[in-house]
Amino acid sequence: MTVLGYHDAAWANVQLDGRTAEDVEWEGDTKMSSQLASLVFVADRRCLNNEAAPATLLDWRSHGSTRVCRSTFAGETMACGEALESGLYLRSLLLSFLKGGVVKEAEAGAAIGIHLLTDCKSLFDHLHREGVPRPPSERRLALDLASIRQTLMIEAHHEWKRMYGVGSITPEKPCKAPIHWVPTDKQLADILTKHLNPAHWWDVVSSGVLHLPFVPKASFLEHDTEPVSMSHCMLCCSYMPCSTIDPCAFPPDTA
Repeated sequence: MTVLGYHDAAWANVQLDGRTAEDVEWEGDTKMSSQLASLVFVADRRCLNNEAAPATLLDWRSHGSTRVCRSTFAGETMACGEALESGLYLRSLLLSFLKGGVVKEAEAGAAIGIHLLTDCKSLFDHLHREGVPRPPSERRLALDLASIRQTLMIEAHHEWKRMYGVGSITPEKPCKAPIHWVPTDKQLADILTKHLNPAHWWDVVSSGVLHLPFVPKASFLEHDTEPVSMSHCMLCCSYMPCSTIDPCAFPPDTA
């Protein structure tokens, strides 16, 4: 089982809510707000290995941002943060139902992984950049990116442990943030930010099956095969395992 978070943004395409007469006089008819959207699915991990697998839509959101975005990159970052927060909350909620008690974030991350899917290549590149990425000029955006990167790297270490167990992170055994680039036509959140024909979107969601554009790639380890997103394939980075995780495999409470 895995949690998938699709997210997208359309820059400066809607009006801000709560505009006063003074705002209208000052801004005119200029659209100042960006549309942000996210979709959260729970799916079989086979979808990470280029296989059609069962998936269920847990949550969707689409709204105009209350904060004015200075660029498409800023809007995509805000949408990414919202998708990540929704995924974290819904994962813990789901596991709490399965276990019958409160499941903390660290325990939830060890049981079920979270993968984000974006069609913004610059956001993907920034979050996967080695070392310390160059911060954007906007301070608030830099804080958003740092928070997302920190959370994703915690998730990445959970995935690494599921893949390799114990040992050290090496170039042959990389630990990459679980955010993947997908083409725009595979971005299911795209329709929630723009006027598009919804027929294909409804077909995908109502089918209860997802087929992600991940391609299998031979692992650096001879006995392994790892699924890699199209973006990871281009960058020659190996990635996630296709092993099944038991969401109920928790250690007994010690309290």
